[in-house]
This record gives sequence, C-alpha cells and structure tokens, in this order.
Amino acid sequence: MVADSYEGIDMDLWKAISKALGCKYNFHVMDFDSIINDIQSGKHDVGASGFTVTDERKEMINFTTTYAKAHQVAVVLKAGPHADVKSYEELLGSEVGVESGTTGYYLSSNVFGEEYVTPYNTYTDVIEALKRGYVSVVILDDLVAESFVEKYTELKILDIEIPGDETEEYAFAIKKSNTKLLQYTNKAMEYLEGMGVIDDIFAYYGSIGYDPQEEGYFSAHPEKLDDIDVVIQYRPDIKYTIEIASNPDFPPYDYTVSGQFEGIDMDIWRGIAHVLDCEANFNFMEFDSIINAIDSKKYDVGASGFTVTDERKETVNFSSTYAVAYQKVLLLKNSPLVDAKSWEDLKGYQVAVESGTTGYYISADVFGDSSVSPFNTYSEVIESVRTGHVGFAVLDDLVAVSYVEKNPDMFTILDVELPGAEAEYYAFVFNKASTKLWITPTERWRISKRPE
Repeated sequence: MVADSYEGIDMDLWKAISKALGCKYNFHVMDFDSIINDIQSGKHDVGASGFTVTDERKEMINFTTTYAKAHQVAVVLKAGPHADVKSYEELLGSEVGVESGTTGYYLSSNVFGEEYVTPYNTYTDVIEALKRGYVSVVILDDLVAESFVEKYTELKILDIEIPGDETEEYAFAIKKSNTKLLQYTNKAMEYLEGMGVIDDIFAYYGSIGYDPQEEGYFSAHPEKLDDIDVVIQYRPDIKYTIEIASNPDFPPYDYTVSGQFEGIDMDIWRGIAHVLDCEANFNFMEFDSIINAIDSKKYDVGASGFTVTDERKETVNFSSTYAVAYQKVLLLKNSPLVDAKSWEDLKGYQVAVESGTTGYYISADVFGDSSVSPFNTYSEVIESVRTGHVGFAVLDDLVAVSYVEKNPDMFTILDVELPGAEAEYYAFVFNKASTKLWITPTERWRISKRPE
C-alpha cells in the first residue's frame, strides 16, 4: 500500500480487468493462508495475492489464466555471516523466515527442516525478522525479493539454487462454483494481453525497480484506464438474501429445533424466498427489539407473529395478514384458579406475559401494571407459571395450545374472556422506506428481488 492506496501488479491487473468487465472492484486485506478458505466460503469473489497454481489448490478453487512466472530466492543481510554463501548447504541449520502458506514455506520446510522454519503472516513481517536478526535467511518469490532489496539497501539476494525450486505460475483464485466469473475474467485477461496492457504493467514495475514505496501503474498513469473498453459486461449471479428478524420462542409460529429455525412464520418465508428466487436468513432477536431493528434497516423483515396495530403502523409497514389469533389464559392444572369462571376471579394474582406483546398490554389494562410480570421470551413466561412464581399467563391461543399439547398433564387453558381481547391479525413487518418489499391485500406477489 502507498498512502493507504492498494498498489501492485495484482491490484493493477484487477483495475484493468474490472474496467474490461464493466464492474467495480473492492480490495480487502487478509492473511495469505486464509484467503482460499474465504474464497471457498463465498465471502470474497477473487483471491489476488501471487497465488502459485498447484494441484492441491486446484482441488479447492479454480484458477484463472496465468499472468506471471516466478521462482524462489534466498535473501540475507549484506553485512551478515551468510552474505558470501555459495550453496544452500551452507544455510543448513540456520533459522529461515517465510510467509505462512506460501511456496517458500513448503520448500523451506522440505530443504531446511520444519524445526528451522519460522512462518510469519506477511512478507513485511518476514523481512523485519531478517533485519532484526530473528532469522538468518528468508525464502520468497523473486520479484517480491527484488522489491524489498530495492527498498532496503542492507539486503541482498543470494546467487544460489534451492533444491526443489521450480518455475511457478501465478493466477487468480476463484470459487469452484463461480464458473461465470472465471470465464469472464479469462476473457478480459485475453483482451488485456492482446492490448499489451499486462506487459505494460510489468514493464512499469520493472522500471521503478519493484519499489513498494512507488505508486502503482494506474495511479501514475490514470489515463491508461480510459484506453480499456468494456468487452463483456459482468453481472454476478447472486441471489439476494432476505434478512429476517425473529424471536424463535413463539410456537407454533417461531421456534428452534437443534438450532434450526422452524414454525409457521419460518416456513412461509422459506416459501416466499423460493418464489422470489432469493435466500432467507433468520436472525434471533428479543421480540420487543425487532421493530426498532426493522426501522433502522438492520434487517429486512420482522417475522414473529406481529399483531397489526395502528400504533405499529406509524413505525413500520405490514404485509397482508396470514393468521388470526386471540388472547388466552394458561395456568397449571392443579392451580386454585382452574375453576375460575370470569376474568374477575383472576384479580389479585400475578400474570406472566412476554414483553411488548398484545398479551402484555391487555393484561396491564385488565389487571393493572403492578400485577403484570413481563419476560423476554415465552419460555420464561411458561417457566414462571410452572414454578408457581405467577398465577397464570396471558398469551396467543395457538401458542397456548402448543405448550398444553407439549405438557398435557401440567397445563390447561382457562375458558374465560378477557375484556378488550379481540381478534388479532398477524402480518410481517417491513421498513417504511422498503416499498419494493411488500405484499398486496389480494395476496398477489409484488416483491422485488432487490429491495432498496
């Protein structure tokens, strides 16, 4: 990097490739031996860091057309005890510095023995170790070595051959399944080769002595990018991922089994995502934090049995409704309240509710704030009933049924009506500004694959 700008042959090649593909680029810093794993996982599109083409790496990723050749050299201090070494054998028993995961690392381990090899995260660390005397010699690619020797005059490249050192070919690494990007990149590189752009980039770095303190080719000659035409327009075949916030403690609507999100809401969104050719990703949140997260655009959708209310409509948009619910009273079968005939018989007892739900507000109105015990999850609500810390719980009917069916000998639903407990309609919540992601009351999909 020069003045916080990414520079170098690989960077300039990708500036040119991106121009030829009519797309933008973004560079990310990583430890070298972590890059291939990130390419495999899809975290990044391309690995560009002087990757040597090897059969082992080919099993994990695809390589583009090669763009450079290199071999391994040994670098020492001019004033050090190894400055006049004529053979690799004179270095046996010496401490060797390498960058982890590189060809130099594996070659040095074979030639000098693993016990003498010290791997570092970056070539800068490798050279610094040599300058400080932590290692006696470093093994690295020839052009990289020339770059550091140009920068630090106290270094020199030894004129020796290292057993097993063969000419390496450099290429960019791309995920195996991303064949479109591989084909388009190779097409762009073929065009750049024919235009002489790749040769010009290498010639420029040779002219500055591969000095890493000098600005790169296109930084020095930005007008050269204007000479590159868009030869093939690249658009990634990436499915949009809909980020869904949910509190999976609301069976049968939202719950987890072995860490997997399940329930009515989850299955509806898996179906919606399939219809839209998108991915659905579920995220755990406390129920009364979800609307704020949607409002702040942290997530795309809130799916956790949200009752449509005028108050919430001021903050979020609602989809078409998909379920109707009523508030019910759940209590222990052996509770002294089990024979209650009216909500008035429940007065004076503590009532458990999930914070922020319809049950919370109705209970506060009917029984008074002082009688209401709010909890973050329905599991905590049910546990408070089971342990006798509260007299009963108020919750949605299907949720109450779910817990009773799971524990038929322990819980029951009281057949009483609560004042103000009217039919509620469930819908999904969206950010007010996300007008492209919504469902009409007539159930006809009008959802964009790319929400704004």
